[in-house]
Amino acid sequence: MSIQSSSPPQHPPVYRPSTWTPPPFSQIKINFNAAVNKHHGFGAITGIARNNLGHPIAWFCKRIIDIIDPMVLESLACHKAALLAKNKSFHLVFLEGDAQLVIQATKGGIIQSDLHGIFNDIAHLSSELSDITFNCVPRACNSTAHNIAKKMLQDDSFACNPLEQTNFVFFSLN
Repeated sequence: MSIQSSSPPQHPPVYRPSTWTPPPFSQIKINFNAAVNKHHGFGAITGIARNNLGHPIAWFCKRIIDIIDPMVLESLACHKAALLAKNKSFHLVFLEGDAQLVIQATKGGIIQSDLHGIFNDIAHLSSELSDITFNCVPRACNSTAHNIAKKMLQDDSFACNPLEQTNFVFFSLN
């Protein structure tokens, strides 16, 4: 009698980019993120939509007063990104963030009970778009959205100056 050892099946390695990658032609990618300033009691949510050439075509950045829970802020950022896609009629869109639990929740994963309303809204917004995909990416692939969120926390004039925000967005991409 011979005993054969069974080794686990070999799967091809999963490619994980280490920098932002553009969406396919005619599609839009919206990267979203959130940041928290616990000391001052507020957070920031941001998102940036780019075309297949990497050019920014829309973005949002907003301070959220009295919310410092990272999961709530990331969920709000995801919601705002889906709303941006709907309002701009981006029907073929990728939404990317670096909060794995938020991305899992968009795909039917377990959600904190206080976030059900946000994710129900995200599902409703998603149903109004032709094709929407949610992806979790490493922070390095989400660095522009992350840097905008950090800037929102650090700079009061930036938080209320759309021209400064526009300059920062374009500077961050070069």
